[in-house]
Amino acid sequence: MNDKLLTIIIPCFNVRNKVKPILLSLKEIVTQIESKYIEILFIDDGSKDNSKGYIENNFKNRSNVKILRQENKGVSCARNRGIELAKGKFITFIDADDNINVSHFFELFDLLQDNKADIINAGVKVKEKYVEKSPRNIIPSILGINDKYTFGQFYPGPFSKFYKAEFLRKNLLRFPIGLDNGEDMQFNIDCLIRANSVYFYPISFYLYRVGQLQSLTSKRGNNSFFKGTKLKRKYLNYLLRKHIINNAEFHFAVVDVVLSRFILFYGFSDENIYFMDEIKDIEELKRLVPELIKNSYIKNFKTTKQILLFILIYIPRPFSMKIVEKLAFLKNKYNKRKVKWIEI
Repeated sequence: MNDKLLTIIIPCFNVRNKVKPILLSLKEIVTQIESKYIEILFIDDGSKDNSKGYIENNFKNRSNVKILRQENKGVSCARNRGIELAKGKFITFIDADDNINVSHFFELFDLLQDNKADIINAGVKVKEKYVEKSPRNIIPSILGINDKYTFGQFYPGPFSKFYKAEFLRKNLLRFPIGLDNGEDMQFNIDCLIRANSVYFYPISFYLYRVGQLQSLTSKRGNNSFFKGTKLKRKYLNYLLRKHIINNAEFHFAVVDVVLSRFILFYGFSDENIYFMDEIKDIEELKRLVPELIKNSYIKNFKTTKQILLFILIYIPRPFSMKIVEKLAFLKNKYNKRKVKWIEI
């Protein structure tokens, strides 16, 4: 099935007004790389803005560029369909509203021919002036990986990575369905658990557009996000039962999930129904923080989560919740990430 070297999978949903930058980059790529070596799969996940037609008009007479349409099922289903259909030896993922550094991409493409690694992880560089640090230490911390063996970190997202297609299919590795948040991290943890080799290369090629926080919060500040965090807890329990992570790593990941609930749910929800859950979460944080300090895990949280942890533990209710609510409001109102591009 792997008659090409690389398949690029790009999920799309209502990206008609956002997709132009990546289309220009991909045009340059398919112009310089023969079609027998590369294919591009756009998976249109039920767009209503004619994204499919717009993309098709940009790639006329390109047999190795396919635009496939499906009912709206979510980004995980779109990526999984791409994995099933991919003809490349390696697979990489790009979001339709992001972009890539083309010259760096060519350098990475040259590595694929004889590379036997299950995963190739490109180096990253984050411009942190306007954005929060991405949680690049989360996965190594959960899995107990000492990142001194490499030059950089392993980001939770599938971006800036090349996965061997045979490795994904042999191990039945797919993106989990039904999560509003965290599906990328779960996919990559599953991959790292099963990978025989991961190759780190010190070059950044992925341009990640951070933003649209308003749509994210409206999506996450509801029951589906709260249920999603519970699913993540179940997944962490599975990792613990299988002895993939130890108790300390499990507690670190649990705290991260709980903090996400405060940042992305409690602060945006006016529902009194969650009052008892808030109290339970704070009590759990108080119980687990001494262990995190003992195992030096606190430093692996980005600064905003460290501050939030301090507020929730040391400031009495209801003042702590008022502060969290205010911070969530300010983050939404004054968010600078809406139009910023960063390298990731």
